[in-house]
Formats: sequence, C-alpha cells, structure tokens
Amino acid sequence: MKTKWRANSTHPDDMSRYREWLKVRNCRWPISITIHLTNRCNHDCKFCWFDRNDSRVDVQKTIAAISFLIDRGLQEVIVSGGGEPTLHPELELLLEFLADRSDIHRRLYSNGTKLGKLTTICKAFDYVRVSVDAFNPESHSTIHGTSRTAFGQIIDALRDLSSSNVTVGLSCVLIPESDQGLSDLAELSEMNPNFFSCSKKG
Repeated sequence: MKTKWRANSTHPDDMSRYREWLKVRNCRWPISITIHLTNRCNHDCKFCWFDRNDSRVDVQKTIAAISFLIDRGLQEVIVSGGGEPTLHPELELLLEFLADRSDIHRRLYSNGTKLGKLTTICKAFDYVRVSVDAFNPESHSTIHGTSRTAFGQIIDALRDLSSSNVTVGLSCVLIPESDQGLSDLAELSEMNPNFFSCSKKG
C-alpha cells in the first residue's frame, strides 16, 4: 500500500537516494519537506543543541530539488535550519523562487532579527514562525546571547508581519531565565500572532 510521508532536513544532493528509497518501499514522493539552509547562526541560545559551523546547502540545487518534488505532488516547503536560515548568502534566490510558488504552502522558521531587512519575505512565505523565548531586551540578551537591540529588531519585524497577509506564529522555550520577563508577555500578544507554541526546558 502506498502511503504519504514527510521528508525531514532534505538535502538537495540526496535526491537519488530518495528515488531509490521510494522505489524499494513502493512509496509516494513526500508531500512536505524541511530544508535546513545553513548551520550558521547569529544567536547563541542557551538551550540550543545544534553545532554551529559554516556548512550550508547549495541554493540552486535546492531550487531544482523543490521543483522536481512539486512536479511529483509536493504540497509544503519548510525553510528552517540548524542555524538561522536568513543568514544564507544566496537566500534571495530562494525567496524569489518561492514567491512564484503560491501553489504550495511555504513556511519559514527564524529567530527574527534579520526579517526586517528582507522585503520579499511576505511574498515568499505564507507562514512565518519566530522564536522569541524571552519577553524583554534584558532576558532576551541573556537567553539568546545577543545584544539588547536584537529584541527590538524582532518586535519591529513582528509588527510588520502582523500587518501583512502572512500567518504569524511565535515559538517559545521557557527556561529558568525566562521567568524574569514573563510580565512583559503582553507586549508580544499585541503582535496578534495567529499561533503561539510554548514548551518548558529545565
């Protein structure tokens, strides 16, 4: 019996492997893929388990792989990362491609600090999830290992996203250091997020 399945962390160089894997198991091509663009990150979150390095996928190959899979029934592309996907030097090429593919669901998971500088985000994605994990500049700086100005950049980006047609999600991992900012949670609720997910660690 043929079944639908999801491919996680798809690497464009693995297409031949997928082709053989599907042939052996008599499965359909995936309906959803998650692409980790890069392991680079501009944050140093206390709870993150990913290795930080400069490895990244080839965007041209990634676009070719997505096109190949769309022709075979792909319905969703999730752009995420072991790092921050907006740091990929060829990101604009992928955004331009995705902006023309409104026939599929396109999701972006980001820490939010560079979203304000990317004018094509709202065209390229119909859903953007931002990791906040803290609710004021002080606690954000402590938890994410960034300057205090980073929190303001994220809030500005969320305001811009909330005024667009993009569905906005917020993701939060609560750790003991988060408690100092819980009283400021109301500011994030003013962004009118469509989804809010929260988990506790430690």
